[in-house]
Amino acid sequence: MVKPSASRGAILDLHQKGVSPSDIIRRLKLPRRTVYDAIALGTLKDRPRTERKVTVTTNRLKKIVKKRIQRNPRRSIRGSAKDLKIPEIR
Repeated sequence: MVKPSASRGAILDLHQKGVSPSDIIRRLKLPRRTVYDAIALGTLKDRPRTERKVTVTTNRLKKIVKKRIQRNPRRSIRGSAKDLKIPEIR
């Protein structure tokens, strides 16, 4: 994960004072993309990130699925997972 720009506060202060983005780039010697991204974000906080879905692979669930398949070999793993409400991984 990328660290937030340490100079984001300075960028926003200069921008609020009316300094143009090109002058901010020259003064702080920062990449153009960094300055424009900080101005677009408009805050010192980072954007919220999407998180991975939580998947459960506990021994208990493994045993349950294994027993179900042993009882009925025609039963699919996908069907068992759906019945147990285990999220699908893609």
